[in-house]
Amino acid sequence: MRSSGEVVRAVSAIADPELFAVFGATAVAGWVLEPADNHPGHNHVVVLTNRFWHRQFGADRSIVGRTIANT
Repeated sequence: MRSSGEVVRAVSAIADPELFAVFGATAVAGWVLEPADNHPGHNHVVVLTNRFWHRQFGADRSIVGRTIANT
């Protein structure tokens, strides 16, 4: 993953949209996964942890909607 030109190793997992509802998770910025995000052909969506968002992006809300390169 690239953040401001810097290559960063990040752990990832595939999550079902229902996971967020089970835990009652909400988004600080953007949205949590929705059932529509799970359909073939839909754009890939990434949910960042609060810690990663703060550490790598300085809690910049403009990250929502931007492309993160997977290298």
